[in-house]
Amino acid sequence: MKNLATCLVFILLGVNNLFSQVQEKSKPIALFEKKLVYGFAVNNSWSNYRDLKDSSFYRPSLGIHLKTDFFFTESIGITLGFGVQQRGMGIYTPDLDKSIGNPDSTGRLRYKCTTLDLPIQLVYRHKEEVFKNGRLIAGFGITPSYMYKAQRIWKSVDDGFHEPRVITGNYSKIDVPLRASLGLDINTGSTLFRVQLVGELGFKKIYTNSITGAKSSQNTLIGIDLSFLF
Repeated sequence: MKNLATCLVFILLGVNNLFSQVQEKSKPIALFEKKLVYGFAVNNSWSNYRDLKDSSFYRPSLGIHLKTDFFFTESIGITLGFGVQQRGMGIYTPDLDKSIGNPDSTGRLRYKCTTLDLPIQLVYRHKEEVFKNGRLIAGFGITPSYMYKAQRIWKSVDDGFHEPRVITGNYSKIDVPLRASLGLDINTGSTLFRVQLVGELGFKKIYTNSITGAKSSQNTLIGIDLSFLF
């Protein structure tokens, strides 16, 4: 979490310095006054399942979305996106296979899920600037997601005997985690650049063990979301 916060601070400082130089050369368009903006967002997140604590760990999970914002007032609006998001977790397994000559590698097991997401948030953008052409923005909503593909894979296994296994059938197709975000909207002159800390929390157990029938795996995700809106 400290590395995530440090990364976010450096991004904000770098973006602010770059955009300040651009703004000195050109007069910014009144993007804060536009009711409708649209563009795309990319994110670098870390995901896990919050009910699996002993052997699981967060794994990097990338995503990209098309998105649009509509502001009812200068401060209150709604944002809607659609795109692809990675989810899943890493697992510490000293020896899952337990066969002679086929040892598993601790910390190399991954559950890699690909979902189609529809993030929806009610957003509030503060009217006052925290620095020149930069305003705080916060959002809260839901992320309906559809499980497109799930795999169990091993990363850099020494013996090379472990093949990726598709386990999409073990997962529920639909999940609706809560979504919250906090960050900055920055008017760069021609683009509204948004950098946010984003978190998602699921309450549905989406994985079913094919042998025992036990259910587990409640989605959790935290990361940095970068949007470019016009």
